Amino acid sequence: MEKEELHKGRKMKNMQSNLKQKGLKEKSKGITLIALVITIIVLLILAGVSIATLTGENGILTKANEAKDKTQIADVIERVQTDILGLETNNGQKISKEELRKILEKYFEKVPNPLPDDLTTLKLKSKQEYGGQEIQVSKIYNGGLIVTAESITADEYGAYVNYGIDINGDGDTTKDWKIFYVEDYKGEGEGAQTQPTTGKRIFLISADYVGNNCDALTGTNGAKEKSSLQQATGTDTDTNLDKDCCYYWSGSNIPTYGCTLPNEGNTACAFPKLFEFSNYDIKKHASTSDSSTQYNNSKCAASLLCTGNWSKFVTTGGEYAIGGPTLEMWVDSWNEKEKGANNFSKLYAVPKSVDNDYGYYVGTNEGATSTNTSLSKVGEYGTDSKEGTGYYDTLYFPHRTTAAGDLDKDNNNEYESAYWLASPSAVSFASMMRVGCNGIVYDQGYDYDSCGLRPVVCLKSNVYLEKVKNEDGIVYYNIK
Repeated sequence: MEKEELHKGRKMKNMQSNLKQKGLKEKSKGITLIALVITIIVLLILAGVSIATLTGENGILTKANEAKDKTQIADVIERVQTDILGLETNNGQKISKEELRKILEKYFEKVPNPLPDDLTTLKLKSKQEYGGQEIQVSKIYNGGLIVTAESITADEYGAYVNYGIDINGDGDTTKDWKIFYVEDYKGEGEGAQTQPTTGKRIFLISADYVGNNCDALTGTNGAKEKSSLQQATGTDTDTNLDKDCCYYWSGSNIPTYGCTLPNEGNTACAFPKLFEFSNYDIKKHASTSDSSTQYNNSKCAASLLCTGNWSKFVTTGGEYAIGGPTLEMWVDSWNEKEKGANNFSKLYAVPKSVDNDYGYYVGTNEGATSTNTSLSKVGEYGTDSKEGTGYYDTLYFPHRTTAAGDLDKDNNNEYESAYWLASPSAVSFASMMRVGCNGIVYDQGYDYDSCGLRPVVCLKSNVYLEKVKNEDGIVYYNIK
């Protein structure tokens, strides 16, 4: 009995021991699973932190890529700026727009031609060998861009230049002159016109008709007096415009050869041959005897071409001045800037080669036999006009009318209806060429008293133009 009880006790004790061990094993197994889950969670958190550290906005890889991009951008900027500095050092002046464009083309794709005036609006992508980075050009170069005779294009024709001669007495010269034309200088001249360095020259034209309060024109020893010009008075019966700024030649006061006309013995009256006057020898026809009226138109045209007559229009940066553009010059400027615009055809200045050989024809073919051609287009005046081109380009037509009797487009009644060209017309010995506010280039008697003057200035070869903007936002060029 006692043995049985002892046996049962041992058996119970063993069972309890087994149960305890089993519980411990199960408990151990449970702890292991929890630890594993916790470990995984910790690892995931660490992995997330590591990925964010590598690839996040402030991650190591992101920072590394940003550093790479900055290095590539800085490298391109340094390369361009080095090229610019080298060119400016060699030239002794600031860089031109065209020169900057050529440098940018070495490092960037799709560089626009021409460059915009405002470089802050231009972003370019560098070529792949330089990283393919997008860079704002103003971060590379934000200095003033210059224009030289060598780099200027027809896109700059019509831009304002602060030349320093006040044409209307308002005290502001920033909007009185415009870039009109660029031509190769042949280095030819007579009398005081020595043999200057050959090369391209920039020509300016007065932005509007010269006023009667312009000292260079109407003052003592001014161009009006020297060129035997008469000032008109009253009102134009065709256009109802005041004639305060109108000038003409009277039959009794035609310029005389040897004084107001060029003469090899008169050093005060130089006669530039810049425009290859061999097409029509104005000097030869102007040199006829004073009593002859056969070539009075050439005498009047020559008085506009005598640099001595217009010397008061020469100031800092100017080499010489003449009283107006020749027909050849006007046509060449027009063709460069407006050919193709509004379907206008190319113009030709054609010298008359038969009969009395009085002067020029003008037209849209090389064999033109008309003394007038119209550049206005029916129906374009008004809301469908295309400002800045063709008949609506104020470089060529400062004022416009829709038909005879109308005031000009700006309702300004202080200006004449046309301006003189420094070329004789083929129609007769008494006719000159002029540009009308109705869009017609045509002939007119030299005694017509409703034409104004737009002098032309040839700038020196060593000057350049630097673009600036005044407080009112007006953009113009200063002469340097």
